Amino acid sequence: MLKKASGIYMILAVLATTGCEDKSKEQSCQSNGEDFFKSSIDSYYSRHDKTAVGRYALRDGSRYDTTNDWWVVPFGLDGKQYLAMISCDGHLELSLGRP
Repeated sequence: MLKKASGIYMILAVLATTGCEDKSKEQSCQSNGEDFFKSSIDSYYSRHDKTAVGRYALRDGSRYDTTNDWWVVPFGLDGKQYLAMISCDGHLELSLGRP
């Protein structure tokens, strides 16, 4: 019975501390600008479609999301409008559409 109780206590302790990481290590990249956007987008296309590297055009309306610490950057490529959600480490997700 004591082993079972200590096992349950261990599980509860792990669950209680989940999400208690050190938030001070998170970085904000709010001061990053056009060079950062282009570098991130070029890096993405260099892995997925090398012909698109540098052929896109950044659009007005870039905004920084302070809740998630990422940039939302509109750009156009081949007549289509995209949104790049760029994290502070330069990784991005793309979606079709306008801001």
